[in-house]
Amino acid sequence: MPRPALYGLPLLVALGCSAAEPSAAEPSAAEPSAAEPSAEQAAGQAAEQAATGQAAAAEFAGERPVAGEAAATQALRLDEPRDVLLDWAALRNPILESASRLYKDPAVVYHDGWFYVFTHENHRSRDLRTFEPLPTTGSQPDVTWSGSGWIMAQNGGPQPGWKEGSAAPRLRRSLDLLTWSAAGPLLPGIPEERNIDPAIAWEGGFAYIAFKREQTLHVTRVAEADLGTDRYEPIQRGSAGGLFAEQFQLIKLDGVWHMVATSYRYNLLDMIQLGLHPYTGNHHPFLYTKRDAGADLSAWTTWEGRRELLIPRERWNRAMHANGGHLVDRRAVDGYYYLFYAGSEDHDSFDRRGHDKIGVARSRDLVRWVVPGDTSL
Repeated sequence: MPRPALYGLPLLVALGCSAAEPSAAEPSAAEPSAAEPSAEQAAGQAAEQAATGQAAAAEFAGERPVAGEAAATQALRLDEPRDVLLDWAALRNPILESASRLYKDPAVVYHDGWFYVFTHENHRSRDLRTFEPLPTTGSQPDVTWSGSGWIMAQNGGPQPGWKEGSAAPRLRRSLDLLTWSAAGPLLPGIPEERNIDPAIAWEGGFAYIAFKREQTLHVTRVAEADLGTDRYEPIQRGSAGGLFAEQFQLIKLDGVWHMVATSYRYNLLDMIQLGLHPYTGNHHPFLYTKRDAGADLSAWTTWEGRRELLIPRERWNRAMHANGGHLVDRRAVDGYYYLFYAGSEDHDSFDRRGHDKIGVARSRDLVRWVVPGDTSL
């Protein structure tokens, strides 16, 4: 997201916050597939599946699919789903990077044996070592399963006639995580403000939508069937432990809704004493719990139990530590939670954001985290 000049400093003075203290059987290998089809049969199947997938996505979305990359996605659709036990000892951070651009604010979906990583450019991987490029859909996405298809909520720019710096979140749809609809409005008619970092939770026939406005959590909800229309409930101001938070993810763990968000660890005095950069030096992942059990919208406004996810710092992320964290619950496969995040080794490149790359850490309990190469957990 664009950074208002020096917005962190007055907030840090107001917050006065300090570091928060932190408050498992593997599946068998997949069965071998049936005999492989001939090259001619495979080509026919690929063409048929590609056409079907693109048509289905367009029908589901009511919009035209994103053009291009048809040949690449044809072959991808032929892969059989299978889980892979990661070679954590051989893996190293950063797992995903680009020499010419930054990667930040990742959204990661684990589905049918693949890790789908959505950021400024999209990729997927079975082992987090070898990645396949996917069609690009835009930055700062949140990707969730609605029950009938995949939904991407993402940042957008100003609406026609809006002032510079304002933003309205956007919406895309997919049936396969490969072919996406064109972007349309997520919240049509939203006021002319800087409305960014959208995230969606699906519960009881509603889509609950969280986003940031004026550096604060805001929420609304809409019936699932009405997503993308102006029939959402009046927007309410929320609270993430009463402190600054951004880059939200809403995730249900063991029947309880949680929120992952980026927030501050240090107050201003801490930062001065530690010699930290005012922007890159103070973005860290935190976990919150939904305070109220009710189903109405007001029950989704207050998130408490703010606790930092203590990700080890490495050389590659010694400047920007762990920004835009996104949690993947893969306990059913290997017993671990995985947190994907952005980090950088410098403060100055890319408009003083640093050259962000994507890293990963894992945990069995959301308290102790290890980075690739550390097999002590």
